[in-house]
Amino acid sequence: MAVLLSAARLSLISSVLTLFFHLLCYNIFYGVGYYTHNTMAGFIRLEPKYLDADPTDLTVTLSMPKQYVEKDSIRIPPFSTNSTITEYTIGSVEENGENYTISIYFTVYDRTQTLMLPFTLSFLDDVVPDNYRLPVTASVSGGDAAAPTIFRPLYKDWEIQKFVNSNRIGAFGKDGAEVVVTPQEEGGNPYLDDLTYVDFAFIVNKYTNDQCSLADLRDACSVTLTDTLPTYTDRNGVSRIAVFDADQNPGWTLSEDGKTVSRTYTGEHSAEILLQIYNDALHLRFPDLRFTAADDGTLMAELSNSVVLTAIPSGEAPGETHPEADDPLRFRLTTDPTTQGKFAKGAEKGDIYDVEVYKANPYPWSLALSNGKSQPLRHIVIQDRTIVEDGETDDKIAYAFSDATIIAAQSMYAEKFIAPAGSGSWSKQGLLVKAGSDFDYLLEIVNETAAVHTGLTVYDTLPRIGDPNLFGASGRGSEFPVRLRGAITPPEGYTVYYTTSPEVYTHSMEEMVDSDIWTTSVTDYASVTAFKLVAGEGTELAGNSRFQVRIPVCAPKTFDEDSMALLRAKVDQDQASGTVSWLQAVNAFGFRTVQTPTVKESNTVWARVCFAGFCVKKVNGATQAALPGAFLLLSAAALPDLRKRRSRKR
Repeated sequence: MAVLLSAARLSLISSVLTLFFHLLCYNIFYGVGYYTHNTMAGFIRLEPKYLDADPTDLTVTLSMPKQYVEKDSIRIPPFSTNSTITEYTIGSVEENGENYTISIYFTVYDRTQTLMLPFTLSFLDDVVPDNYRLPVTASVSGGDAAAPTIFRPLYKDWEIQKFVNSNRIGAFGKDGAEVVVTPQEEGGNPYLDDLTYVDFAFIVNKYTNDQCSLADLRDACSVTLTDTLPTYTDRNGVSRIAVFDADQNPGWTLSEDGKTVSRTYTGEHSAEILLQIYNDALHLRFPDLRFTAADDGTLMAELSNSVVLTAIPSGEAPGETHPEADDPLRFRLTTDPTTQGKFAKGAEKGDIYDVEVYKANPYPWSLALSNGKSQPLRHIVIQDRTIVEDGETDDKIAYAFSDATIIAAQSMYAEKFIAPAGSGSWSKQGLLVKAGSDFDYLLEIVNETAAVHTGLTVYDTLPRIGDPNLFGASGRGSEFPVRLRGAITPPEGYTVYYTTSPEVYTHSMEEMVDSDIWTTSVTDYASVTAFKLVAGEGTELAGNSRFQVRIPVCAPKTFDEDSMALLRAKVDQDQASGTVSWLQAVNAFGFRTVQTPTVKESNTVWARVCFAGFCVKKVNGATQAALPGAFLLLSAAALPDLRKRRSRKR
């Protein structure tokens, strides 16, 4: 997994002793940029060459400027040398002028051994200038320091949301939000009176109180909001600008041209400032605003407003970026206080075939309720009836429909498919397989946006019993393990990494994807528990494009006792028919990019191994009712026990 970033050849004070030294580090996203709340990791590689004797009294020292580094985070953990010769101790972190240093002291070093020595460190949270570059160097006693590896901070983009109405309900921050007002009317011309104020509120970085997280955002000492005053047409057809009253908006200032208002908030840290913004509001008037009438007689006026945010970083460094964000909002003033709700029900799966494995599988339905207005829906009651297998077919069913134009939202999402090995018959649901058979997964990332994404990381844990989803939460329902049957061929510009660690089944993707469990090569692909694909530096996922990779896997030839126990439990629950029992493995994958660092998960697909059987019952010839005590069930799960009984009888 390590990427060679710099290397230097260091000569010991001896004509016959030479030690090659490399400093390597893992990178997150692109280059060696890290969010300031994340631990940075790297490796020191010691590779002896041309040595006629084992070096003694050897010191390896790691050094870095201390200004923006958390001292307690610097660590070289104990490591195993697997050598009876090499002896070492790790020193504590020391302050040497403007630097922190930590050293490894080798009493003796096995000249036949190459070591990878891990180290970790962290930036100070949120206060590192975004243009800062941290050089980390290492040296071996008696030689020059290696060329430095550069670490740099990453920060998430700032964001602001504008609301019409000061209650900050989510609906009031979306385009189309409505505010109910009471207009006046003169000569059949409705208009808004001079005394009606419309309130506007703001939330920055989703910060609503002192419990909200501002992790991975550059800390600020000052934030300025600049609001462009809405324009409107009055009842006389004259274009006007919304009226700003200074006495109603303390702290806000009207620009010289009268088109914008602004306010600057200050504090020691972002949390203090953002709470000030949350508790503030802007109050504007629209005297003589003209209304138009809809077909149903509702009066309305369409308006728009936008706000721009500019932040000044705490401890600003020369040349540092000032974070910016904006939010345009289209809203409506209306006389209609009613709400609009839409309800829909749909099937999440396709056709059901008259086969027990299909009929026994859970069949989910989706329910969707939306509110088309900013006023809340209340006293909602949803009723549903069960499906009757042999009911009447001439029931009257109430329904309603309307014409609508649906515009697909532009987004970036993941899709997973499954198919027989080497085929193109992909399914987004599942596949019936045989024990020991080969099949493939297809992992696809679809970028429907025009934006370019960098640093794509794709992560997948292979199924096993009890496996959780990628967020470490609820189980996926896997009942047998799925193994890799060979190497994964990554797309150009990507590197594939493997791990055999069982930790991936007890931790989330976010916790494991950047850990030190990964390698680029394995000797036994069947032992792999998870894999990931990482975009190299300069590799981009262009707008309106797709990422695809095929994963070769296989089902087990035989099932372990845990899987067989699950199968027997299913058989015991299906004594009435005994036609089919099955075991399944369920899988999904996740991804993230620099631009969308929050992990997103794909749909799930299942691979199912069916076990056919039959049921023998003694019945009453007249009524066909089963006679008590006369029952024999044969299925794949029961056959081993049956064979044992037959063998003993013989």
